[in-house]
Amino acid sequence: NTYMYIFDSFIRYAEVIKTVPENITTEQIIFYLSKIKSSSTRRQAKGMLLNLYGFVFRQEYKVNGIPNPKRKHNVVDYLTTYEVNRIFNEVKNIKQRTLFKLEYYCALRISEVCGIRKKDFIKKFDGEKFVYDLRIKSKGGNMDLIPVPQEIISEIKSYYLTLNDKEKKSEYLF
Repeated sequence: NTYMYIFDSFIRYAEVIKTVPENITTEQIIFYLSKIKSSSTRRQAKGMLLNLYGFVFRQEYKVNGIPNPKRKHNVVDYLTTYEVNRIFNEVKNIKQRTLFKLEYYCALRISEVCGIRKKDFIKKFDGEKFVYDLRIKSKGGNMDLIPVPQEIISEIKSYYLTLNDKEKKSEYLF
């Protein structure tokens, strides 16, 4: 789809400058590529043009000399354990704090956390103590079992005690 979108866009560009694609110059190709904002899409467009000019028109020299845009390398900032705990301590609402902790400690998406049903918690005995797993419908639609730290189970139990009767009868945890 992306390839065809880029191809259509290039054909429209040729129409705008009133020429056929095989007569477009390297400078006009560079101008066309410069108008594409995303460096990833620009790389894809250059690849499409290499194929077009290499295989169809046998004029790959028009595209070969054009440099590829540099990839952006984003450095991810991580929070320290202290910072994470400070954030959790700032959240006074027990429902929100429980939701955030469950999301963080189990590495869940917010949509996964919001879809948790009470019956999704599976209690099992590991030989020494009871542990909990959480059944989650993940992004691909697969069912995953995720271990839940004991600290979060305690937080969930505390949260559950604050619920009124109507909320306790709900199928969903949050």
